[in-house]
Amino acid sequence: MGFGITSSSSVIGLLLLSTITLALAVDVSSRSAEDTAQEIISSLAHAKYQEWSAAFISTNDKIRGGVLPATLFVPAAATDEYNGDRRVAAYRVVPEKMVFSDLLAKTNQSRIRTLLGGFSILLYNTSKGGLTLDGVSITEPDMYVDSFKAIHRIAHPLHFTTPEDPKVKSEVPVLAFVLVTVVVCTISWICITRR
Repeated sequence: MGFGITSSSSVIGLLLLSTITLALAVDVSSRSAEDTAQEIISSLAHAKYQEWSAAFISTNDKIRGGVLPATLFVPAAATDEYNGDRRVAAYRVVPEKMVFSDLLAKTNQSRIRTLLGGFSILLYNTSKGGLTLDGVSITEPDMYVDSFKAIHRIAHPLHFTTPEDPKVKSEVPVLAFVLVTVVVCTISWICITRR
């Protein structure tokens, strides 16, 4: 009799454990890439620069659910400027795994989209100056690489001050020039025809 009670208790316990495990697996796997991106940004925003690599790796892990292929640029030098701003964290993460050879393959003045909407990192790739991101050197390329993530150490923090579309800035003076030219020509034409 004791054997039957123990056996049914074990079966019930095993069923309960299986149900909990399945529920946790369903919850974890339902994490979207957007959820993962927000968790990465939040994790980095609450960590010091020295802790960013560990925070990035632990937050963006397939055990936790959806993995976001991504690249992190970690500044070597800590500064007092960083105050946990989510924008600062989002600007340092590229939603694409890019090892150093991928960066080298980019053309000079390519833009690399970041998790900070509307902003991108400007990559300079010249034979003379080497490879820089917004003018900042990569001091330790491929510091960490796995199937989904890459981490590169950079000399100092990147500063996001310009939106990703440089054409917007360059088109404004051209449009202003065209407008002024049209107005001047129109006025000149009116003056000449009235004589």
